[in-house]
Amino acid sequence: MWLDVARDILAGVGGVSVLSVGLVLAAWWKSPHNVELMAAQVARVFAFLGSGVKRFKIKREMQGRLNAHLSLINRWSGRDMPYNLSIEWVRPGSRRESFLRGESVVCRMDYDDNPHLNYLNAALLYVQSGFLVGNRQYLAPVTRKAVDFTLVGLMLGKSGERGIAHTYYTVVLPNELSGNEEFAARYEAIQRIEQQGFFTNIFLPEMLTFGLAAADAAPRGAHRQEIEKFVDFLDNLAAAAEQRNRDSTLDFNDRNLQVSVIYVGKHEKLSKQGYEPYIHMIRICKERGAHTVYAIATGGSRESLSRICSIAEQQGYCRVLDSHDFRRKLPETARWMPARVFRLLIDGSIEIKESQ
Repeated sequence: MWLDVARDILAGVGGVSVLSVGLVLAAWWKSPHNVELMAAQVARVFAFLGSGVKRFKIKREMQGRLNAHLSLINRWSGRDMPYNLSIEWVRPGSRRESFLRGESVVCRMDYDDNPHLNYLNAALLYVQSGFLVGNRQYLAPVTRKAVDFTLVGLMLGKSGERGIAHTYYTVVLPNELSGNEEFAARYEAIQRIEQQGFFTNIFLPEMLTFGLAAADAAPRGAHRQEIEKFVDFLDNLAAAAEQRNRDSTLDFNDRNLQVSVIYVGKHEKLSKQGYEPYIHMIRICKERGAHTVYAIATGGSRESLSRICSIAEQQGYCRVLDSHDFRRKLPETARWMPARVFRLLIDGSIEIKESQ
């Protein structure tokens, strides 16, 4: 990482003093993503030296900002996208492509004077090669595309560049949705799932381990049908969460995916019932065939959820794999509420590699 930055600075601006300043600042920040961003800031001062410096600056800004958000997605989902994004500029008119090289996804793309297009192209190329490597084959094409475009939206939404997400949602995405009803319907379903926090906190972790559960078998129609049914399950769960008085099953049990979802009630309800009803729910999940349980609480119930899961683990009913804080859309409103999810492994189920 350091050598790459140093090499690019020397090639772009040819200044030993600039290299020194960049390395000092990077050492102070002590973060790979900030190394990229600080190198871009140094290059900004020397932009008058020509297009090479400008390209270097844009490249480092994009890598720093997009990789920073990729690391967040990894923490949410259990490392679905463990590869860094690395950009290589090619001549105008050359074919855009992306591929794995070591621990990075290399995105070869031509430089555009429109910075929005640079970000959009890099994000789209990345998800095609860096997301669910080895497991993308199990997704039906229309679902794969809907998932890719949702991930691109998540990446661009935190990119730090004003207007990029706006361009994506008002120009690029509408063009893809127009005239493609099947894709539009699947994308809408994935968006409902994402708004409830189920995309990064349930769907992505389960897709990460799907290949292990399927024993890396060659993809067949049955695999894709199972994932399609799982997406429908999560969509129904999300729709029920958005609409009051709508019921939805909390269990999904198929050949490779066995998932249960538990909601911890309001703080007032917990005060009356205590923790035991929820610990009992975790206990009987194994009897219902679950391998993984996602326990979710909203607002003031989050701390109680942490205690419930800790007690259940101490009593040997499960193993806590990880937990994450996120935001959920409240029913029939435009308001969002802080929430927390615990991912629990039920004893005797498939071993899952823990998040790094």
